[in-house]
Amino acid sequence: MLVTERSVRFKILLLFFLALTNLRSIGQTYPDQQIDSLLSEGVHNLIVQDYSRAYQTYESLNKLYPELPVGKIFLAGTSMSESFDLGIEFKTDLIDSLLKAALLISQKLIDIEDENPWYYYFAGLSYGFEGYNNALNGNFIDAFFNGYSSLGYFENCLILDNRFYEARIPIGTYLYWKTDKSIDLSWLPFFPDKKEEGIEFLSSAADSAGYLKYFADYSLMWIYYNEEEYEKSVHVSVEFLSEYPESRLFQIGLAKSLRFIDKPRAIKIFSDLVNSYRNLRYNNHLQEILMLKMLAELYLETGEYEMALETCNDALLLNDLEPFVVQASSERLKSIEELKRKAQELLTDN
Repeated sequence: MLVTERSVRFKILLLFFLALTNLRSIGQTYPDQQIDSLLSEGVHNLIVQDYSRAYQTYESLNKLYPELPVGKIFLAGTSMSESFDLGIEFKTDLIDSLLKAALLISQKLIDIEDENPWYYYFAGLSYGFEGYNNALNGNFIDAFFNGYSSLGYFENCLILDNRFYEARIPIGTYLYWKTDKSIDLSWLPFFPDKKEEGIEFLSSAADSAGYLKYFADYSLMWIYYNEEEYEKSVHVSVEFLSEYPESRLFQIGLAKSLRFIDKPRAIKIFSDLVNSYRNLRYNNHLQEILMLKMLAELYLETGEYEMALETCNDALLLNDLEPFVVQASSERLKSIEELKRKAQELLTDN
């Protein structure tokens, strides 16, 4: 599966399914202390983008507790997070096999103990991540079906425990984006406006989070951006980055919102992101190209035409790109060529 410029539907799915993985908040630790410790360690490693250690942690969890689905779920989630962050091909077959096994285990556990909210949560995660995996392969019908199925399990979590804040995150995300993308049909009785309800669900989850509130914040950041409430989006991202300053996903969200309220600051962050990707042990240039494109656009907006031209050249002169990156970046590179022509014309006119 190639990572291309996201369609609107894919962006919705991405935000929805990335919001499914917050596992710890006040009163919401897993009852087994060792499992809770491993989950917390793994999520921390994901946030600081130490994917190698995250894999090791979840492999240990999977080996120590093969009767539970959680190790398999988070091995799949780690693989997807790594691929999305670093711009590498998704390991769809591996992810699919992990999630199918996790779902089977989850459903068997529910059959044995149908009043344990964690088992419903694990089933919801399995369906949710499977939906994301389907979306990556362009199978949007199955993706939305799996996403809808996951909601039923999360709703059961809240029925069994109304303080199960993790379940509020995917529900809130779904309610918001379903309304946003069906706004033209809001006059129909089965398309009511659930935006505020969705934001309230997410805010309550974020406010109640303890050790980590990564994914509730991530969803809120992009929802506020979509609502053009850039100050709120900046506030969410800055608050999170005060604790985890190296998080590239939040830096990107912050820079995109700052583009509308503080362009020089946005330029600084995008420049830092370019350097961050260049300094990675593995850099296939896919994300670097995206950052350079947004940086060139900002330079044009601020009248820094020479910097815009230089930035475009930096992207267009990258060579020895993997075939995967060439295909995945084809539209971006075309856009950058157009930005270069515009910068040249503006330099000539001035």
